[in-house]
Amino acid sequence: MRRSLALSVLFTALLGTAMACAVPSTTRDTPASEPATLSAELAEQPALPPSAAPTMVEMPTVEGENLMVAMDTLDSLGITNVLPLPADGHAFVANPANWVVVAQDPAAGMQLSTADEATLQVAKTDEAESSWCGDGDC
Repeated sequence: MRRSLALSVLFTALLGTAMACAVPSTTRDTPASEPATLSAELAEQPALPPSAAPTMVEMPTVEGENLMVAMDTLDSLGITNVLPLPADGHAFVANPANWVVVAQDPAAGMQLSTADEATLQVAKTDEAESSWCGDGDC
């Protein structure tokens, strides 16, 4: 959400700059006492909302779940700093839908801050392991 708002402000600023370059030279020679068009446009933009303060939540049980489902569950609680670690010899996780959570840290029921990292050890599903490796996730 914050990223899209920041990108919107940046896009507006760039668009304003591009439009200022396209304005005939008679309007570019405004006295320094008049505010620049770009500054006025930026002043009209709403301020970015303050970031939400981290809160304490209880870590749910995600062991045995598909990694994509587990990440959605954690995200719904505000836990967005999730590190999936392959526990089966693979180098990395390319497609979370092809993995199952085999262990989690912190353990289910433990309290953690929404700013903390949750580590999920994962193994590739049998179905994904036996399929063609076109997704680069083998």
